[in-house]
Amino acid sequence: MANNDLNSTTDRRQFLGSLAGGAAALGIATITPSISKAGSNFSADAGPDDPAEMVFRNLKGKHRIVYDVTKPNGIMPFAWPRVFLMTNIATGTPEKENNVVVILRHDGIPYAFEDKLWAKYGRAQENKCAYCFAG
Repeated sequence: MANNDLNSTTDRRQFLGSLAGGAAALGIATITPSISKAGSNFSADAGPDDPAEMVFRNLKGKHRIVYDVTKPNGIMPFAWPRVFLMTNIATGTPEKENNVVVILRHDGIPYAFEDKLWAKYGRAQENKCAYCFAG
């Protein structure tokens, strides 16, 4: 009798596994055309005159890094670049051979706003970015 219970459990698992595998295959089959259609509009080659390419081309340091800040996280978007610079300087790399780029986008943009902007439009974002404000 115990052996019979084991077989029914195995059969159930096999059935559920087959069902899950079929659902995954169906999901992938429906997503693939959308991905290929979206990919046809994307070009990884931005061209030599693209402003972003020009910024990176002008970075001449031996050690380069980019930090992408998408949302506020205290001082971390600016602490990590400083740690990168201090670590390289401590290991003997001259400061001029280090380049750091901090990209502020999405919810990280308030870090770049001046006090004049907050005075004009108020502090609507303050609860999201309380540490972005100077006073």
